[in-house]
Amino acid sequence: MECFMPPRRSKAKGYARNHRIHGENRGAIGCMKIMDPVKFPATTAWMKRVLQHPIKDAWPPREKMIVYFHQRREALGSSSHESLTD
Repeated sequence: MECFMPPRRSKAKGYARNHRIHGENRGAIGCMKIMDPVKFPATTAWMKRVLQHPIKDAWPPREKMIVYFHQRREALGSSSHESLTD
């Protein structure tokens, strides 16, 4: 089973609480099953093919993608709020 848990956000302070495991920052601790391969074999096979596709070698580094999408979210978020004030 693939394990992925995003960092939990504190409601009071609005920041991610991170935990250290063997010196590594892991975010929240835990696992959750995102897709059951027995119930969805075709979708699971498709996901594996997508993850193995050679296009992944041409993607920009993860850090640059994160910065880009954060900036994009901010730009789209602010433009949608401006239309509400007009």
